[in-house]
Amino acid sequence: MPSAAASSKTSRKEARITIWLLLPHPVRRLVLAFADMPDARANDELTAFNRIERARITAALRSMMTHLSVAESCMNDSDVTTHTTTVLH
Repeated sequence: MPSAAASSKTSRKEARITIWLLLPHPVRRLVLAFADMPDARANDELTAFNRIERARITAALRSMMTHLSVAESCMNDSDVTTHTTTVLH
């Protein structure tokens, strides 16, 4: 009988695989471009990426989220804070 920790790890892995596949194809291509990886891999399942590639994808996603947050702030009528511009540099 699998332990709770093993079951939790499996559930997390399955969730990550599902979330990656639910991203629209153009978004996956953009993420891979940001990670300096070939966009042809956008069709690959998450399990096809090794640990280093997944780390690059994670870093790209974090960077993209920061940039998108700044862009969203710029679209608002409120001022963009100094902290936000500092994060980008």
